[in-house]
Amino acid sequence: MHAEPSEQDQFESPTVIEQAVITTLVTSKHALWTRGELERAVDGPRGTGAVVEDAIDHLYDKGLVHVFGGFVTPTRAARAMDELAN
Repeated sequence: MHAEPSEQDQFESPTVIEQAVITTLVTSKHALWTRGELERAVDGPRGTGAVVEDAIDHLYDKGLVHVFGGFVTPTRAARAMDELAN
């Protein structure tokens, strides 16, 4: 018998977390998100936040987000890509 993957298993992939973070950023009406807000939005109030922190760092390295101290915002390129996808 094959067990269905749990919600936690789905979030073990860094790519899934990065997609969740960038989607949250580009589809929201917020101009700036704090890291804590993103952690709660993506990982939930009981999450550790570590996977979201790693995702933010990877997205920054890829040039898809700007990080200003504790604030995160998507780049214009990330917003444009989202507009093209819709």
